[in-house]
Amino acid sequence: FQHYYITNNLRMPPKKKEEDSKKKEEEPKLSEVNFKSKDPQTLYHLLFSKEENILWRSCDALYNYSLVGEQNKTELLGMGTVKAAIPHLSSTDAATRRSSIMLVNSLAQIEESRVEIREQEVVAALINLLKPEEGVMTHEHATKCILTIADQYTTKSLILENGGIELLVQLITDPDPLVQQNTLETIELLSADCQCRISLNEANVVTSLLEALSCEYPAIQQLALKVMYLSVKRSVSGPL
Repeated sequence: FQHYYITNNLRMPPKKKEEDSKKKEEEPKLSEVNFKSKDPQTLYHLLFSKEENILWRSCDALYNYSLVGEQNKTELLGMGTVKAAIPHLSSTDAATRRSSIMLVNSLAQIEESRVEIREQEVVAALINLLKPEEGVMTHEHATKCILTIADQYTTKSLILENGGIELLVQLITDPDPLVQQNTLETIELLSADCQCRISLNEANVVTSLLEALSCEYPAIQQLALKVMYLSVKRSVSGPL
């Protein structure tokens, strides 16, 4: 998912005509090259732009910066990057929604960020990103982000209240194995809650799990079988 570009070219001293052309090319403009800045503060401030092409490119650049390591993630958290990126999860622009969830999900892997992500309006925005019209990349990061926060009772309740159960059940049979894995692991966590189990049964989760058993990936088959077993066991034994 990383997008790094080599921008330094070795060349002989250009002639005057070439210098004029080069100068024109290097004039400040809002193009992709402007978002390769190594200064996260600059990229952070671009998150407040009103232009979608600036927003998704800045989210992309910050996402790539966060992938370098935990120190970079912590630095971005300290700036308030999660709070700044969250509103873009509900953007009308698909590219902005995709890039912002990639950034939010990356930072969600740091425990300190999850307080903000567990807020009711954020969970609702994450659930909306599970809808069929979203792309594979959006589904992958949205399911991973939901999985990261689905261990707490309050988050499970919010997932249930915002219609997340039905959308997750649909994604059990998604063609993308990472989406399937994230979804199955999330449902495993949700099945520990009595009300979520009822909703899972109403959404016909067993049919989707049976279909996942025929997946070409053995790991997905095993996970689907495990989720089915736990769901049945918990339904019989009652709340844990």
